[in-house]
Amino acid sequence: MIAVIDSSFLFSLAIDSDSNHEKAQKISQQYQESFDLIIPAEVFAETINTIWKKIGKDPAVVTAKNILEGQNHVFLETTIEIRQLALVKFEKQRKGVSFSDCIVMAFADAYKTKMILGFDEAFGENGYIVD
Repeated sequence: MIAVIDSSFLFSLAIDSDSNHEKAQKISQQYQESFDLIIPAEVFAETINTIWKKIGKDPAVVTAKNILEGQNHVFLETTIEIRQLALVKFEKQRKGVSFSDCIVMAFADAYKTKMILGFDEAFGENGYIVD
């Protein structure tokens, strides 16, 4: 089975003080053994930039290294087809749903999965399974 990872999940997993940190740790342990995990390239960049802005550069660098050294996921570049699908989704979303969230949903569609590891309400609102 396949799951696509969102930056909200990676942020929560990396930052001990985040309100979803423990939940992210539990989910990570549960899914890394039974799912093929996809991290879209934009999600990696968004995660590192968010940590840098909210927490600082050093934690951002540590998180980047941890993610890059991890072996239970694969990084995928976004194709033009996935970007186009994301844009179609983006046009239909309520205010507050980011284009990055639509990229994640488009990856899920492209890889025929409904499983997204993330904490944004938009995923559930669009029919994806979030845990």
